[in-house]
Amino acid sequence: MKIADTNPDRPIEEILKDIEDQAQYGTRTTVGPIVLGPMAALLVRLSRDAKETAREAAATADKTLVFTKYLFWATIILLVVTVLLFGLELMKFYESGDRNPETNKTQHQGSVDINKLPAPTTEQPKGGPNGMDLLK
Repeated sequence: MKIADTNPDRPIEEILKDIEDQAQYGTRTTVGPIVLGPMAALLVRLSRDAKETAREAAATADKTLVFTKYLFWATIILLVVTVLLFGLELMKFYESGDRNPETNKTQHQGSVDINKLPAPTTEQPKGGPNGMDLLK
């Protein structure tokens, strides 16, 4: 029986294949020591991969944090601009001096001046629909 390669830089699939081969073809007394070499190599490889993945995750988290800070400050700036524009509109409203509800009501109804309307008449209108006289 050959001794398995314990190089942790090999692909994980090869290491697993060595572990499987050694476990299947060894005897009860020789399986333990023969399988331990490839198992150790597998653990070293997985540990290195985990460290690299953790570094990548930390870098991604840092980028996300920076992006979140930019979004926070953009939101604050938009909020300040909104408050300033609202304040300007309030100032325009109060400077116009047109806070009388009756004035605003007539302005919204088409600005009709009551004094310029014709006086009501007591005469009954003649004719029916379309100006036709019904009592001829």
